[in-house]
Amino acid sequence: MNDVHLDHEREARIGQPEIVYGQHKNIEQIVTILGEYRERNESAFISRISKASATEACTQFPEADYDPKSNSLTFHAGAQKPIFGKIALTSGGTSDALVLREAEATARFLGLE
Repeated sequence: MNDVHLDHEREARIGQPEIVYGQHKNIEQIVTILGEYRERNESAFISRISKASATEACTQFPEADYDPKSNSLTFHAGAQKPIFGKIALTSGGTSDALVLREAEATARFLGLE
């Protein structure tokens, strides 16, 4: 049973690709997701992925990069998106560090600097 349903048409529809929320996904689901993106030669971004899932995913998909500071995984396919804008990120303190890093990694994936 395939319980993974990705919105591959999202970028064409709204101008931004789907960001996969990885927090409650198991390694089999992550592997299925990355396999779909690889088949379609599309880049992918998975937020809130566990270290164990990310480590296994990077073993099976060498084109994936795990960022432990943001608990995110970027899967690279084809050319990287060009930078089309700049943003500023601010934080209220150290307890916000993970969320700030996640926002930074997501923005970079979306082509922001």
